[in-house]
Amino acid sequence: MRLTLSALTNVTADLVAVPLNSLHGRVYVDRNRNGRYDPSEGLSRAVVHFGDRLTSAEDDGTFSFYNVNPGTHTVRLNRETLAADIEPAGPIEQSIELGDDGPATGLEFRLVAKVKPIIFQSPPQ
Repeated sequence: MRLTLSALTNVTADLVAVPLNSLHGRVYVDRNRNGRYDPSEGLSRAVVHFGDRLTSAEDDGTFSFYNVNPGTHTVRLNRETLAADIEPAGPIEQSIELGDDGPATGLEFRLVAKVKPIIFQSPPQ
């Protein structure tokens, strides 16, 4: 519905206000492999997608999306932009339910250093 008002217009309309909220999370490299974030493990500049929007993580690995409608949303870590020596230790895509009562927090993408295989070879004869 489009509403056009002029100086002498009197209009009564029922409008629905949709509360907008936010999503907050973190990308980190679990250097000690204890399964949780520790100070200094945040990964800066990691690219995170939310629908057609994207952002990069701050120096401490935190990221946020603002002005988000309530509902179920998918957030995805961009694997292609990660350094070659790290890999995801869990899913790179997560679904999150955002209500109208507050922001969604605790969204985490845990990464670990790639383990390089040790190859034993016989010495040349």
